[in-house]
Amino acid sequence: RRASDFHALMRANAAADDPDLEQLNGFHPLARLLWLKEHEPENWRRVRYVVEPKDFLNFKLTGTLMSDAVSYYWLARAFEGGRASLAARCGIDRAILPRLNRPHAVVGNISAGVARAMPLLKGAKVILGSNDTWSAVVGMNGLVPGRAYCVSGSSEVTGMMSGREAHTTGLATVRWGEGIWQLGGPGQNGSNTVDWANSVLQADDVLAPQNEDSPRPLIFLPYLLGERTPYWDGDLRGALLGLVSTTRASEIRQAVMAGVAYVNRTVLERA
Repeated sequence: RRASDFHALMRANAAADDPDLEQLNGFHPLARLLWLKEHEPENWRRVRYVVEPKDFLNFKLTGTLMSDAVSYYWLARAFEGGRASLAARCGIDRAILPRLNRPHAVVGNISAGVARAMPLLKGAKVILGSNDTWSAVVGMNGLVPGRAYCVSGSSEVTGMMSGREAHTTGLATVRWGEGIWQLGGPGQNGSNTVDWANSVLQADDVLAPQNEDSPRPLIFLPYLLGERTPYWDGDLRGALLGLVSTTRASEIRQAVMAGVAYVNRTVLERA
């Protein structure tokens, strides 16, 4: 969220009809680069390329620098248009962008130096790969139009596959393959909200199912760290509604988990 102040700079340099205008927020990769340039100029002057961690490891294994078009979708779009691109107008040179390819492309063979250190890898090919979400959805056999996915971790990532490019409020539309578009995106809150609840509640109150027909159900807004999809607002805050004197810790825990699930449901409904 630290780059949130740079969304105004990006929007000021964007065209009024820019189709990505809604995505120009503090979570955008360009905003993060602008933060680095502003706050760590000595590091920024040393930057030659901006790559994903996996790309750096692939580079060490093969000597070839490459990244994938899925992970770099938003940054690559920001560089479209040459000198008239959004990134150029914000003062970021396209030279930092590595060569992009499809996630299943071969980066190269294991280098001789690596093979000497790890003989079992001699002759092996290194595949480019992609970000964690795309890779997880591939593992779920989810790259099929009409299928939805949810990757649960510290934060949630939820979306649906479409066979055509489509847009809706709050969801990121990213091309994930030939004829495959993802509508959805990463959340900011997930099991980290459960960790928070466990840290402030008594540990000996077991999780007991809450009566769904309760006239006074607890409602939890899980925005402890702001929210990315579908609100893209780092200043959003959480809330717990419906507390009474008899409320138990187990009910709060369940409300916390349900609150995260309802955000996923909102994303799914929009998609």
